[in-house]
Amino acid sequence: FIEQACQQIARMGQGQSAAKYQTAVQELINNHSVVPHDAEFWSQFWTLPTTADSPFSDITPDDIRQLKTKNPGNLAVLLNQAVGQLHAYLIRWNGPPGLDKAPATGQDYNTALNCIRLITRIMPFMFEDKNDEFVERVFWQNQPPHPPPPQPGDTPGKRAPPVPEIVVEGEANKAPLAVQLLDALMDLLFQPNFTITNVPSLPRHPNHTLPLNYIWASGLGSEEVLAAPPHAAWMHRLEVLKCLLSCLSEALYVPSDRICWTRNKWLDYITRHEGYYSYALFCTLINISCSYDPVGWGVPYNHLMFRDDHEAVASASLQVLNVLLNYYPPIALSRSNSVSGGSVGLHHQARPSPGPSPSVSSSDLRAAADGTPSSEDLPQGHPEPRLRESRSTSFIMPVMPPSHNIFVNYVRDLKRIKDYKFLFSAFIRLVSNPLQAGSTRLPYSMKEISNYDDLLMVFWRMIEENPRFLSYVIADESFSQLLVAMLHFMHEGRRNPAQLGLVHLVTFVLLLVSGERVFAINLNKSFVGKNTLSDTPGPIGTYADMLFLVCGRLVLDGHEKLENIHECLLTVLANVSYYTKSLSMQSCVRLLKLFEHLSRPRFLFAAEKHYRLVHLLLEIMNNLVQYQYEGNSRLVYSILRCQNDFSKLAHLRIVNSVPPSPSQPDTNTMAAMMMMQAEGATPGATTQGEPDQATADASTSSPAPAAPAA
Repeated sequence: FIEQACQQIARMGQGQSAAKYQTAVQELINNHSVVPHDAEFWSQFWTLPTTADSPFSDITPDDIRQLKTKNPGNLAVLLNQAVGQLHAYLIRWNGPPGLDKAPATGQDYNTALNCIRLITRIMPFMFEDKNDEFVERVFWQNQPPHPPPPQPGDTPGKRAPPVPEIVVEGEANKAPLAVQLLDALMDLLFQPNFTITNVPSLPRHPNHTLPLNYIWASGLGSEEVLAAPPHAAWMHRLEVLKCLLSCLSEALYVPSDRICWTRNKWLDYITRHEGYYSYALFCTLINISCSYDPVGWGVPYNHLMFRDDHEAVASASLQVLNVLLNYYPPIALSRSNSVSGGSVGLHHQARPSPGPSPSVSSSDLRAAADGTPSSEDLPQGHPEPRLRESRSTSFIMPVMPPSHNIFVNYVRDLKRIKDYKFLFSAFIRLVSNPLQAGSTRLPYSMKEISNYDDLLMVFWRMIEENPRFLSYVIADESFSQLLVAMLHFMHEGRRNPAQLGLVHLVTFVLLLVSGERVFAINLNKSFVGKNTLSDTPGPIGTYADMLFLVCGRLVLDGHEKLENIHECLLTVLANVSYYTKSLSMQSCVRLLKLFEHLSRPRFLFAAEKHYRLVHLLLEIMNNLVQYQYEGNSRLVYSILRCQNDFSKLAHLRIVNSVPPSPSQPDTNTMAAMMMMQAEGATPGATTQGEPDQATADASTSSPAPAAPAA
């Protein structure tokens, strides 16, 4: 009874605080005469008791937009005051030079949290209008925003209040407000008794970095860290990470066609400025994400009985890590003199290789191949499997040299086998969790994570930037578990619009690993585990069979928005086809159905580049028959059964291409005539003939998929 009474009183207090909070927000919107130095008025934004969700319920999106539009001066003062409060408390807690620090109280922590929550709520709305100079003036120039346009009923000459300059300990702080905010958040991420276990003080030396024994979890960088903090510290970590993520969210409001050359000053400061906490932040984000274990001791339904503080922090850490790893500052774009499709193509610097891949001896590869000939033993002229590069002049993601993103450099510098083992075991455990949770005998007895797409994004960036880690991953016997999970995600998400991004991501991972010979050889191992492909009954022979079945299904029965990766999927199969010893009958039938679909004239002439898909598919079957003939007799039998389809393609008659003129049909009419001719119809006044030289040259050129976007 007493506990219920206390909860009721707390809810009543929160209701009164919410009413006062909303009243203060409305006064900011409507009152142009708020005094910037009125401490009593401004203090109610961070002294009233609130919860983590209070600013999101008490301040609506319309309130923030109206405040920015009608009274931007008050909004600038509010942001300056909030950042100033954070710096003031950090100086009190950590102690200024030459003075003793003051012990932090519970009210101090609540005040800091209220400032963090307020900034988290406001920041995403600051980036909505790219034509507005509010962010540039307030956060990077420490100047007042431009006054709002005159409104009906306003007094002529009325101006918004100026933005006061933040003064700390009697000296003007000349750093931009954005830099002050980011520095404060970095300090709070490693603040004793706030986000980490209470320690006497953190060592602070100029030109040094934070010792790694102060990071949140053991693993990368350090195996000895501080003791696990209480529940309150986990919640503080989550709120600081969310605030940091909201400050780095400017790219969400940039059009996709301008994202590559739009500078993000917030990310520039963090990724190009190696500060006191940079490497500690990198290790913390990775370790807190990889050390999360959703299963625990394996007790059924344990996630329903116990509180999990780690999951939300791990998910937020992955999101921040992905933002940091996927940012490259823009570079100057040069225009090409070549014209493609009537527009000038843009050429960009290709991503520099971080270094040569570790060499593997031929004897080791032959041993791993279990009888498959190495490159020395293959017939002369046999090409090595490779990751095909695009020859088109279409847009390619510009990439900066390695030194422009310190977090990417940290990934490239990983060299210890112990670190590789820690990272890869975590990726396998967490990415395979949805499959394990969905196959338990007791329904919903195992917790299923939802951030596996963020994990796969981090995995892709690591194997892309660190070739040593890529070699370790492919050579590990456990990689098959990760492969099965990725293929399952592709198969199940092929028709779901919400999962198309995940399908693209897995395709890019497969495109990268398929260029490695060891990966193609390991696909010949017998499939171990449960068949998770709903449309493929019966057992699966090898991992190569599963790869062919899934890629074929995506091309035949995928969402229409996946058409842009069909060439990537067939390139993956072409890269591994040199070493695929034996395909099952199901895979052979799927491959021939795919050929029947792609070689139809209506599909072949429907788009300019569809012939490249047929060329790739013919290359796949040619490689299987030419280099692995003994084990692929089922494929030969399937080809013989479908010889009519090959005959139709071989005897396909195409209308001669002639320069267009007003007296001749347009492009659509010519395509329709080609389809009619290929299907046996005889269009009137049409000249028959062999394919012209341009078509013949195009059909023999080596196709290549578009480079995956970073």
